[in-house]
Amino acid sequence: MAAAPSGAATAPAPIVGETTENIPQPVAAPAKVRPEARALRDQILLGQERALSAKLGALTESERRFIVRSVALRALEESEDGLVGFGVLLRKSIEDQGSLERPVLLQMLAELVRKAAFSSAIDTKARVLDYPAEILADVDRDALCLFFEDIFDIVLRDQFGEVNTIVPRLVRAEAAIPESLYERYFKTLLEQARSRSRQGSPAAKRAIVTMRESIAKAALRTLDYESLTSSWHYEILKEFVTSHIDLAENAKRPFFDEFLSLSWPEFVEKFQPQDNNAK
Repeated sequence: MAAAPSGAATAPAPIVGETTENIPQPVAAPAKVRPEARALRDQILLGQERALSAKLGALTESERRFIVRSVALRALEESEDGLVGFGVLLRKSIEDQGSLERPVLLQMLAELVRKAAFSSAIDTKARVLDYPAEILADVDRDALCLFFEDIFDIVLRDQFGEVNTIVPRLVRAEAAIPESLYERYFKTLLEQARSRSRQGSPAAKRAIVTMRESIAKAALRTLDYESLTSSWHYEILKEFVTSHIDLAENAKRPFFDEFLSLSWPEFVEKFQPQDNNAK
């Protein structure tokens, strides 16, 4: 076999057990991609959206697919322009559902969500949280759960620079949180509410009071004597129950009414579990 010419670029060998299908490949431009299609791709990477629907409509289907895949691969490289440009395409797919192929976008978004979960870059995670929640919600559930579990751990770590960036975006993206993570999301917000972070804590407090009904219902089901009498969370839980008590199950409504009407010592005295071993 002839040796590769000196200086020739060679593709990296795949890891043992890994197929080349898992390695992002350069996007080969279709044979007839016109200069205007390449120019539009570059504009999208700059975050420009001027007359985007009209311009996409003037391209061929293969040219539009080329733009989506090339921008998405830039995003998968965690390039700032790629992350910004992919957000432009996602928003445009909502405004004009006929201009872009939704299945292709969702496939690439699922890959990006998974990549962001494993990334150490807070800015990459923040960009993904900035994407429209209604599209994020349609991503593969396993990828979403992995991503949001990672986000919750970052919030619980409570590094001010991180939570000030992440928490406001997490709150805006709560419509995309899988139902299986509602309880953990609520508990994560409770912990952040008592933080001293300048943006993270206020955002968490607002979210606890104004959260979506489906999440509030799940949170109300988890509240018991022990959680309601926590000195760390007592005040914010008062606000939460006040705002969402109408969503409580009938069986727990009297319990929450007492929580709101009694003082903390009175509530403790009335509902404190009895020690069966006490003499």
